Amino acid sequence: MMVLFWIGASLAALGGFFFVTSGVGMYRFPDFFTRIHAAGIADSLGALLVIVGLSLVALVPPEGQAFELSQILVAVKLNIILFFLWVSGTTATHALAKSAWLANVQPWKKGEEPR
Repeated sequence: MMVLFWIGASLAALGGFFFVTSGVGMYRFPDFFTRIHAAGIADSLGALLVIVGLSLVALVPPEGQAFELSQILVAVKLNIILFFLWVSGTTATHALAKSAWLANVQPWKKGEEPR
């Protein structure tokens, strides 16, 4: 079962990497639309990897014991949280981008100064 633990830990670490690179992207990108894209990637892909990794780690039984129902329930609850993060995060990102577009926020074009 140590393999399950290391796969889960690796996925969680990879998700953390996506969160960090998304933070750098939000700082470095030139305009609102590209920044919100970076935030949306972290919200969906980073959260997916972290929560799936944590679900796998939660399924690792203690030494010499079998799976318990409580471990499976923790994994199920984490996946329910992931579902709500996906639904709310992508909806919020789309709503912000659409409201910015309707407010006439213009996207950055090559050759312009970053905003």
